[in-house]
Amino acid sequence: MVTAVGTLGKTYIVRDTDKFYYKDASVICFENYGKLCSEYLRYLMMSPYMETVIKDNSSGTTVGTITLVRANEYLIPLPPLAEQKRIENKELAVAFARKFSDFNDRQIKQLKDILKGGKS
Repeated sequence: MVTAVGTLGKTYIVRDTDKFYYKDASVICFENYGKLCSEYLRYLMMSPYMETVIKDNSSGTTVGTITLVRANEYLIPLPPLAEQKRIENKELAVAFARKFSDFNDRQIKQLKDILKGGKS
């Protein structure tokens, strides 16, 4: 579950033993169909990369909001499952997200250069 209104991106991993009820559009519940490493994704959501993605995609409203449409457009750095399990702690997940962000920024700059007729 991820908070989607007001305080954005706070994450809670729902366990099989949890018993609660929610009826609020202030959270988005993601089902883990792909058998992804939940701890990795939780720490990734806390990374500066994801904080920036969330902030950049929730502006223009009075109260910050993550919509399902916007959430589906997020570019998520997702290594193979074995790598996710290896980096399922906060420091490693943040470092991985930072490397992904730097790589992504370079790719965007190269694409802009190409579109302007420059060299990559």
